Amino acid sequence: MVVDLSWPLSVLLISLRLAALLIMTPILSAIAMPLNTRFLLVLVLAVLLGAAFPQAQLAGHANWAGLLGSAVRELILGLAMGLGIMVVFAAFSLAGRLLDVQMGFGLGQIFDPVMRTQIPVLSMLFGLLAMATFFAAEGHHAVLRGLAWSLERYPTGQGLVGPDALAGLIRESAGIFSLGLALVAPVVLVLLLLESGLGLLSRSLPQSNMFMLGIPVRVLSGLAALTLWLAMANPVITGIFGGMLRAWEGLFA
Repeated sequence: MVVDLSWPLSVLLISLRLAALLIMTPILSAIAMPLNTRFLLVLVLAVLLGAAFPQAQLAGHANWAGLLGSAVRELILGLAMGLGIMVVFAAFSLAGRLLDVQMGFGLGQIFDPVMRTQIPVLSMLFGLLAMATFFAAEGHHAVLRGLAWSLERYPTGQGLVGPDALAGLIRESAGIFSLGLALVAPVVLVLLLLESGLGLLSRSLPQSNMFMLGIPVRVLSGLAALTLWLAMANPVITGIFGGMLRAWEGLFA
């Protein structure tokens, strides 16, 4: 009696692709959940996708070497897809870091229980903004559609990302960081002009401690400029998240 293992193999390989994708992204980190719950979520999604795309064939995985090679290919593809999502959040993190340095929030840091590190205030706020925008724009649905798209383009255990696709993904990633700078460029310009004014003032009043006196001025001016700019920054934010889709288009082209 021959047992058909195509569906269990599909579920196994899809779960590896999905797990590698989620490891590269902070999507699950936004919600505090136990490790076994995350494992169950990945397994359920893999079962559903495996039912829709039962593509793994026993002939290609008849031995352990073939199965191991397919698993490595799935992990590489999942990591490549996760990179397309990670750079989006990295753009927001870059924007927050730039403002933290310019406004002086880098002097006082808070503990981030998710990443188990200390991060400045605005970096944390921009991370929360990225996560809220991601779910508000139904980015989680886009991730599921991207997984289905990848299963059509790269069947389970049979496809591998080529160097041309990775080169396009890296180029798109570099463009995302430019958009991250554009996300806070007007605020950085305001702070630069303010810093120039404080520098001229310190030359006129060398006896004053302009560094300490300028901290509240930079904070208040930076927060005011950031509040005004974020009300008009929707096209830039849309472009940043559109970069994830463009990166995947280059990956699956």
